[in-house]
Amino acid sequence: MLTSVDVRQKFIDYFVDKGHSAQKSASLVPEDKTVLLTIAGMLPFKPYFLGKKVPPFNRATSVQKCIRTNDLENVGRTPRHQTFFEMLGNFSFGDYFKKDAIIYAWDLLTNHYKLPKDKLYVSVYKEDDEAIALWSEFTDVDKTQIVRLDKDNNFWESGPTGPCGPCSEIYYDYGVEYGCGNPDCAPGCDCNRFVEIWNLVFMEFNKNEKGELSPLPKKNIDTGMGLERICSVLQNVKSNFETDLFTPITKELLKLAKAESKVSLYVVADHARAVTFMIADGIYPSNEGRGYILKKIIRRAIRHGKILGINEAFLCKICLLVIDNYKIFYNELWENRALIEEIVNTEETNFSKTLDFGLSLLEEIITDKKQISGEDAFKLFDTFGFPLELTMEIAEEKKVSVDTQRFEGLMEEQRTRARGNAVFYKDGESKPKGGEAIVAKNEQERIEMARHHSVTHLLQAALRQVLGTHVTQAGSLVSTDRLRFDFTHPKALTTQQLQEVEHIVNEKIMANLEVAICEKTYDEAIQEGAMALFTEKYENLVRVVKMGSFSTELCGGTHVNRTGDIGLFKIVSEAAISNGIRRIEAVAGSYALALINHKLEIIDSITLDYQISSENVLDKFTQLRKENSDLKKEKTSLLSSILLVQLKTDFDAHKIMINNIPIIIKSMENVIFPDNPKDVLDKLPESTVEFVALIINNTTENKISIIIKASNKLITHYKISAGELLKETAKILEGNGGGRPDYAQGGGKNASQIPQALDFLKKTLEERLK
Repeated sequence: MLTSVDVRQKFIDYFVDKGHSAQKSASLVPEDKTVLLTIAGMLPFKPYFLGKKVPPFNRATSVQKCIRTNDLENVGRTPRHQTFFEMLGNFSFGDYFKKDAIIYAWDLLTNHYKLPKDKLYVSVYKEDDEAIALWSEFTDVDKTQIVRLDKDNNFWESGPTGPCGPCSEIYYDYGVEYGCGNPDCAPGCDCNRFVEIWNLVFMEFNKNEKGELSPLPKKNIDTGMGLERICSVLQNVKSNFETDLFTPITKELLKLAKAESKVSLYVVADHARAVTFMIADGIYPSNEGRGYILKKIIRRAIRHGKILGINEAFLCKICLLVIDNYKIFYNELWENRALIEEIVNTEETNFSKTLDFGLSLLEEIITDKKQISGEDAFKLFDTFGFPLELTMEIAEEKKVSVDTQRFEGLMEEQRTRARGNAVFYKDGESKPKGGEAIVAKNEQERIEMARHHSVTHLLQAALRQVLGTHVTQAGSLVSTDRLRFDFTHPKALTTQQLQEVEHIVNEKIMANLEVAICEKTYDEAIQEGAMALFTEKYENLVRVVKMGSFSTELCGGTHVNRTGDIGLFKIVSEAAISNGIRRIEAVAGSYALALINHKLEIIDSITLDYQISSENVLDKFTQLRKENSDLKKEKTSLLSSILLVQLKTDFDAHKIMINNIPIIIKSMENVIFPDNPKDVLDKLPESTVEFVALIINNTTENKISIIIKASNKLITHYKISAGELLKETAKILEGNGGGRPDYAQGGGKNASQIPQALDFLKKTLEERLK
């Protein structure tokens, strides 16, 4: 039996032997801006097919990583739907055409992969008499196993516009027992009998926006054979998920699973592959674009893990297994192992909390309902971060609908409110609304704008140098007095990393690099290493901004003539704005100088007040911090001692006996507690009091505190839990809280209910202990 590794290698070797240039898989982030993700093996070669680029070879072969999510809900429910898959392909750019493509495909399948000829069927476009003749003349396929199909089946298009042409598909016949029972069942039927394994596209036309076809400069060949599908045939299994591409993953999942669900098993296995490969190619969870697709896939995987009864963190473990299985062929997985592990761990930790709460809330909403309202769906999303598509998926399983129209209306209302809010900077000063053009005033404002814009380019290059080439721009704002730069990175920058970035930027400023601006074709600029925004659509002619050899970007903004004109750069803050997206705010030029001068003024004021030199400021504050810490400890110790004496006195006077068990249930007014009252209560021997419930009404702070402590004896023998009792007590006082069986803390709002809360505790204990 051929393994998936064998199948890949045999394909590449075959076409290399036929004069094809073996090409490494392109990234899942395509250069083609018309699509978010690489969805087909031909996508990296699209400029050659269109004649926009001259190919460095006439024929090529590849195993291309692909992601498709247009029918996500079918993953795991059918034998052959995946989000991530590998596409085996051979390509001709004006070299060979239909005849050789047909001969190669038949030869490889029958003579090298050794598939039985009587199991192979061929479909062609109904008007393509040439293809029919070529199959009949140059292969020994049974003539009765060639069928003509219409345009929907056998005319391939890359999208609404672009390269296209008739195609010929090769099917594998799994047998009558897998059919629909229809005597006319044949290739093209929706049943599971005839499975398409290879598509040969005879690419000879270009389709424009009007749907009109015109001949391409050259006739081309584009073929695609899904590795998962051909492996299921060669390994004699009935589902892609039963091939060796999946079985190591599903076996590991079955070790962790405590419940059975074949669909969920396959969903997690598929999604773990997609997640691993997407992160390795520089895609990180975010709220838009391909980052949102990744986030959605991660969340679906976690949710289906819950269905399998896996309650601990598991997805990272599965992703690491994917890396081990694929690292020989895709070394980028191993190179990005730590990054993949970190992002998946972070996303799983964050979403697991949301998922648990969201699922329980959704169960309450669904009870006895035929539809989830738009308001409920929006609340789940907006307040608890529970995605709409997950709400819809669960609702479908429960046979309940979702009012998505009302949900979208509420989303639009929120967007309108957001657009209406001004963006506020440090110290609350109002700034122009995000995305609005900032009009430069007199010449100085134009200079400041140029400084902040140019230094953003240096900042991105410095971040990539310090953190890695996975860093890409995820958004920015440039004004006369500041800049904001959003970028992809999974965790907070260390102080050392921030200092290094700042140092590199200022170093390049002082180097006074020339800022050269020129126009080039988009393809030329990208080939020369220019950075481009994947979310941006560029014309064929682009503006390239180059700062020495340090930074090259596509940009249409205002810039300085030399980097020395920026003057100075200072980072103000760095923080997360979403999972995998960080934000740096900074200032340049005269605003950076003003910021530093302001900080120096503060230091000068401190040195004057404390009569010390500026060099000793840090030592002085270290000393003061230690003194303050020591005083806090003394205060805590003193408060604890006073409180302990007071409690012991009160306990002797107020403790009650229930079933010979000493208990205190007491309200107190305006008592000053130490930071951790548990330390005080722990010093009371259990023989003195086995249960303590204190309700402290601090009228000066308008706050009610609740503290409950239970002895081991009460927990073990009487099943009394301080945490459970505190939750119920806090509800009476219109508050909340919780804790462990032995100790719990919480708070309340309604002081008028304190007598009822005390009464509840006493009656509950009397019932439990008697």
